[in-house]
Amino acid sequence: MERKLRLNTFGKMLILLIVLLIPILLLFTYTNLVSNRVVKDVLQESNRNRLMFFTQQLNAEVSQLAVLGNLTGRDPSVQSLDFKSTFSPLEVNSLYTTIVQKLQLQSISSKWDNDIRIYYPHSNLLVTAQPNYTSGSEPFTPVPGNKWIYQTPPNGAPRFIRQSYEPYYVDTNPINALHITQVTFPAESLQTVLEQYNKTGNRGEVFLYQDGQLPIFSRKGSSAELGQLLEIVSKSKDKSFTNEVINLNKAQYLINAAPISSLEWIAVQVIPIAEVISPLNASRNLFYFTAALTVALGIIALLLLYRNVQIPIRELIHAVQRLRKGNYGIRVPVRSGMDFEYLFLSFNEMASEIQVLIENVYAEKLRSREATLKQLQAQINPHFLYNCLYYIMNVASLGEVDAVMAMSLNLGEYYRYTTRVEKTSATLKDEIKLVHNYLAIQNLRMKRLHYNVFIEADMEGLEVPRLLVQPLVENAVIHGLEPKVGDGYITLHGRRNGSFWQIAVEDNGVGMSIGAISRLSERLQNELEGDMGCGLWNVHQRLRIQYGDQAGLRIEARHKGGMRFVLQWPA
Repeated sequence: MERKLRLNTFGKMLILLIVLLIPILLLFTYTNLVSNRVVKDVLQESNRNRLMFFTQQLNAEVSQLAVLGNLTGRDPSVQSLDFKSTFSPLEVNSLYTTIVQKLQLQSISSKWDNDIRIYYPHSNLLVTAQPNYTSGSEPFTPVPGNKWIYQTPPNGAPRFIRQSYEPYYVDTNPINALHITQVTFPAESLQTVLEQYNKTGNRGEVFLYQDGQLPIFSRKGSSAELGQLLEIVSKSKDKSFTNEVINLNKAQYLINAAPISSLEWIAVQVIPIAEVISPLNASRNLFYFTAALTVALGIIALLLLYRNVQIPIRELIHAVQRLRKGNYGIRVPVRSGMDFEYLFLSFNEMASEIQVLIENVYAEKLRSREATLKQLQAQINPHFLYNCLYYIMNVASLGEVDAVMAMSLNLGEYYRYTTRVEKTSATLKDEIKLVHNYLAIQNLRMKRLHYNVFIEADMEGLEVPRLLVQPLVENAVIHGLEPKVGDGYITLHGRRNGSFWQIAVEDNGVGMSIGAISRLSERLQNELEGDMGCGLWNVHQRLRIQYGDQAGLRIEARHKGGMRFVLQWPA
């Protein structure tokens, strides 16, 4: 009945809310797919246009450096030094200084770091604006003229170099040139440009590529994905990528390529598709969040209904069931202003009246139980007194005054301890003290008796029924060690074992057979019989009355001979 009620009010309303939202979600999903397709095309074209503009800027800057080289080579001062032998040393030095100044001016007119040099093959003279250059430190190496060459010097950084010859028609044999103008710029300048481009809101990564050369990446280097995409680019024949989609590692990438004609390289743009459609995904996720919030608010409304109607009814049903099982202290919590306040108050009043009636009957049972417990404790006292008086009679007849005095003193302490009838329990420390007195007296009577007591410190303060341990020790002495020939040992251990307190009394006496142990253990559970000693039975029954069915006395045989009696009760 309870489950059916929950399904009718909570489950079905939740299903209804979900069914209402499904058409809305399907419609928006279709709209989002169409929008994605349109916006994706627009974004792809926009990204390609940005790449084309970027390559145009690179071409313009590289072409400017080439023009600077050509203008420098045709400068009158530069051409005058072609005929160095016709000038005096002073004039040559003046021309050299003038050319260096012009090279410096030309160099700083570009945004990129660059180096412009003039080499005169006939006089083996190199003119450069570099302040740290030492004559002969870097030999001049001719390269094919009028185009940019990518080089990596043995001890230098990668660079682009372009040489132009004067006159221009001797570029097939540079030795015949009057002078050679060389312009270089480091590949690091392109890395800087790539880094700036990637940081200015452009999606993806751009790198430069030419067959047979190492690609040029931005300063942050390449990722594993870029390395794999580079392999795909290198295997392409025409290297013309226009919004081409490539699948890699369960992800899609958009690739565009644009040529840098002045360098004969290409700029490759790699954009994850996820970045292209990220604005649309953000809009879609916002809608999904709104839909989820709507569902959540609906669920909260249903939960409030469930909390204020179904839970109170369920609590009342559970309370009735527990009251029926005998838990008369059960009360239903009443919250002010709740719809079922009057019903719950009426139930609590009814349960309270029933509890009062039941507790009166239960109190009578407790008083009867307490009387039974005191009767069991009283049964032990005469038993122990009889044994002590019998012992005093025997040792007195033998003239052992010290033993008589010790027993008498112990008997006085014992009755001082046991006559406090107002309290049926004592600390375990007091019980162990009584055991020490008893064993000391028995040791006077039986010199071959030896004993050890080990009790954990945290057990000494435990409250236990009076005369709980001493009967076990007495039983071990009388029935275990007295019939034995030779030394007798008694060991008493007290410790905590998991969720139970345990006190074990062990002896190396004559022991018992397995059948005898089984019969004795069975008799402990039954009513006291006339031919059975009451000591062990009383200890067992008092523990069960005090602590419940999990408590009691356990009897075991030791592997090395003798017996082991274990008292156990919940911690």
